[in-house]
Amino acid sequence: MDEEEEEQKIGKSARQHSCKNLVAERKRREKLKDRLYILRALVPKISKMDRASILGDAIEFVKDLQNQVKRLQEQLEETNPEEDGGEQGGAGALCNGDNSDENGLPQVEVSQVGSNRFFLKVFCEHRRGGFVRLMEAMTSLGLDIVNVNVTTSEPLVLNVFEVEVINLKSLILSIFSFPKDLK
Repeated sequence: MDEEEEEQKIGKSARQHSCKNLVAERKRREKLKDRLYILRALVPKISKMDRASILGDAIEFVKDLQNQVKRLQEQLEETNPEEDGGEQGGAGALCNGDNSDENGLPQVEVSQVGSNRFFLKVFCEHRRGGFVRLMEAMTSLGLDIVNVNVTTSEPLVLNVFEVEVINLKSLILSIFSFPKDLK
């Protein structure tokens, strides 16, 4: 009887051990299945629904994304070449080199976009009340402000105005009668 009792004990412990393994294996499979569903939802093009195809398509998708990132970085480097110690693009790049004004005066660029429409780009130091003075000056010149875009990069500001000339003759007269010694 001792042998039968030992076999029963061994059988019970083996069954309990195998039950624990089965439960753990089920949990592992369920977790894997859930994660494959998530992966399948993230990858736009899945050819087949089996595990190997989902993983293969996901690998291809990640490789495509990596290539796309590499291409975009190369394009960014081409458009904004880095200089040693210099700034890259943005408003700060406008005041390096030839664009900087030693007197601290605003830099103004005017582009005509229609018969009576213009873009005015005013690049200057950011000062309290400066924007209000710009708006008042344009209104006093007879310019109707259609759109404004303001970009700041401390201590600088770039104001881009889309304006419409109301009366071209009065604008020209006011520009030529503007005091020359005004700073």
